[in-house]
Amino acid sequence: MADKLNIFFIASWLPNKFNAFEGDFVYRHAHAISLFNKVTVVYVIEEAVQMVETEIETISENLEIYRIYLPKKYNSAIYKHLYYLNILKIFKKANKQKPIDLIHANVLWRGGVAAWVLHKKYKLPYIISEHTAHYNKTYYPTIGINAQPFLKKQLYKKVLTASKKVLCVSNFQAAHIKQFEPKINSITVSNVVDSSIFKYVNKNVNTTFTFLHVSMLTPEKNIDWLLKSIADLKEINTNFILQLIGPIS
Repeated sequence: MADKLNIFFIASWLPNKFNAFEGDFVYRHAHAISLFNKVTVVYVIEEAVQMVETEIETISENLEIYRIYLPKKYNSAIYKHLYYLNILKIFKKANKQKPIDLIHANVLWRGGVAAWVLHKKYKLPYIISEHTAHYNKTYYPTIGINAQPFLKKQLYKKVLTASKKVLCVSNFQAAHIKQFEPKINSITVSNVVDSSIFKYVNKNVNTTFTFLHVSMLTPEKNIDWLLKSIADLKEINTNFILQLIGPIS
């Protein structure tokens, strides 16, 4: 096996003391990467705290997570630089312990921008794993990527094209990102089970099939269409159950 990489992982979402569900899939993604590489995760959040707080969670010798809570006032434009300064501080610490090989940003804004800033300063490669629907004009006509001011969109395009790879969760998402910036170097990493690698266990055909959906149940999850599809399926076969798991409100 090749030598493991030392990866600096900038998370845009992560479970935290205010929301135990937020970014759970990002948390698990970091765990999966750490099975083969050394990973330092940093997550900066502006929330209702009185002063700057830093939580350090050491999972294993390969995975360490820093959660930095900034008072909500730091979310204003005049304090925005503190987001990047705190990420830079953790980067310097991790890089001093062992030189960083790769920066992995979870989502373009603001993790990808932070990765681009580090890339410009330290000449390190970075990749962006993109999970949002913000490139889709139908879902986000007024607050999405395409609705941002001209200069911000130009920055986004620079960040996307300077990355070694943009990891998209579907071809549908990749198409929308390429509409925004055709020059990106992208690859689709499906977030469904790859049946060519993971083999299903044969079950008794009489066993009731379970459809399981776990998410925050936000509009981009298409729950309405999921229910319509289930209604159509019910006209053909009723030997199944649907389980939806998400927050109460």
